[in-house]
Amino acid sequence: MKRIGLCMMVCGLAMSGAAQTEGYLVNPSGIVLGEMGVFKIDLQPASFPDDQISWIDNSGRVSFPYGNKGRMVTVKGETLGDFKLTVQIGSVVDNWSPYIFGRVVDSTETALHFFVICDANGTPAVLEAQIDLWVAEANRIFRQVGMSFTKASVKYLNEPQWFQIGGQIDFRNMLSHTNNVGGLEVYCIDKFVGDYKDTLGAAIPGNPGSTVQMAVCGIAMAANAHPSTLAHEIGHACGLRDIINGPLQDLVREELVGADNWSGGSGTGYYPRDLKHMDLIKVLLMYQYQGDSERGDIPLGNVMGYDPYDYTFPYVIKSLPIGLKSMNRQPRN
Repeated sequence: MKRIGLCMMVCGLAMSGAAQTEGYLVNPSGIVLGEMGVFKIDLQPASFPDDQISWIDNSGRVSFPYGNKGRMVTVKGETLGDFKLTVQIGSVVDNWSPYIFGRVVDSTETALHFFVICDANGTPAVLEAQIDLWVAEANRIFRQVGMSFTKASVKYLNEPQWFQIGGQIDFRNMLSHTNNVGGLEVYCIDKFVGDYKDTLGAAIPGNPGSTVQMAVCGIAMAANAHPSTLAHEIGHACGLRDIINGPLQDLVREELVGADNWSGGSGTGYYPRDLKHMDLIKVLLMYQYQGDSERGDIPLGNVMGYDPYDYTFPYVIKSLPIGLKSMNRQPRN
């Protein structure tokens, strides 16, 4: 989530997951056991001394191998489980100190098996270089929860009826081409048409007819998919749901962001005072609108939002499982 930004004169934001500092994802919700993560606050004025900023962990699950002082620290995962980092700033009383929750996790690796659909002339829907870009972005995004992916295989299917997908029958037939591959199946097509027009990527539940995305029986990717689209669909394979912001004009607050993702403070906390929850949702990996270039954040816990598959109108805002605590981190078809 967009956290931490303080206003005692501690302003600005550091994002978990999507933002990077010197190549590292900052404020991740997860740290791999034995590996390191970077945590950061943006504190104003710039003249406030780093040696008066202390990061504290009382869980014993993480350590600070290069020291616990300053606006940015390196944290190492020492023991599996949940932790809480508290940031002591000068003489600020503990009740007002910002904090970040996280979890030390074991690392996982998932094999991705790609099936590239060819047209009647044998022309593949995508080039392997495009697949490499999708996998690289998925690895960048899922690093924040200790997951990685390998391009285990690429096979070309001469099935021109699947080159463009416009309906449920062809979609399900394609995703039923094979199973039990020991990882996730990803089918690469030219584009979605008809009922699926403007779709860039899609996954259907492993239980046909169910709208509960606890597993998928395959992923389909259009050639023009955004770099984060594969990661979003893998999120469904991990059991995460879509979230949309709808007409949610409320300012951010703990009840909407979720206690697991909050960083302390009252009202809008350490977020900008004019930040609306609908704008914060846009940075989440499971934000449904696939062309949004900002999305990529995987929070620790649930976030309040609208479920596009609720099939009720008007939409009902609810707590949606889109974070690390709800994930199956070893997804398989």
